Amino acid sequence: MISRFTALLAGLAYIVLYIAYPDSDTVMLQWLGAFVVVLTLTNLFAARPLMRTAADYGILLLPLLWVAGSSALLFSVATPYLRLLLAVAAALLLVQIQLKLAPGQTSVFQENVSFLAAIGLFYGLWISNFLFTPPWWIVMLAMFLILLPLFWIEFYSTPSRLREKFLFSLFLSYLGACVAWAMLYWPVHYLTFTVFFTGVYYLVSVLCRFYLAGALTRNKIVFHALFVFLIELVALTTAAWLPKG
Repeated sequence: MISRFTALLAGLAYIVLYIAYPDSDTVMLQWLGAFVVVLTLTNLFAARPLMRTAADYGILLLPLLWVAGSSALLFSVATPYLRLLLAVAAALLLVQIQLKLAPGQTSVFQENVSFLAAIGLFYGLWISNFLFTPPWWIVMLAMFLILLPLFWIEFYSTPSRLREKFLFSLFLSYLGACVAWAMLYWPVHYLTFTVFFTGVYYLVSVLCRFYLAGALTRNKIVFHALFVFLIELVALTTAAWLPKG
């Protein structure tokens, strides 16, 4: 759907942004915003002839989620050379994401990229809350807007009805926003927030995807629940229960 030249150009532009990283993070955010707009318009133009329904356009959100999630992580890297190296890796993944975009299906690669993007987005939101302390409703709204496309991409290729997939995405996004609101009262570091919320997101998205695909079993529930429980237990028992200044 996306030509190899267009995909390579998108990856190259992403690298150039971090080579020319300005002194001001605000200016960098503006550049990234412009890049996202151009990338979106390009993908819309290339994908339009192949889209059968409005729901198919949801897969085009994956490159945007990846740019936002990877940038949130790259912003926290203080060493310029390391940041550039990681930006090159993120750009290579962006090229692959662009090349594998197709309506009506999501691959294991795309689901994994979506999960990695989710980690970056959760990290970006929680560190922003730690640094700037926005009102609770902004955190809830931001989490809802982050989760809605993530869940949609996770459920997109399941054989369930479109309405059912949308309602699942909508309800789980609202539920996740409520969990984020409750976590605002936890006196822990933003890294602990990120690990804990990522575990919750992983468990819910995986089990619901199995359910919508008609493949949910008791063994899968026990395995994934136990796996996430152990991660959350380690994260919470080793966390410093006071915010670090």
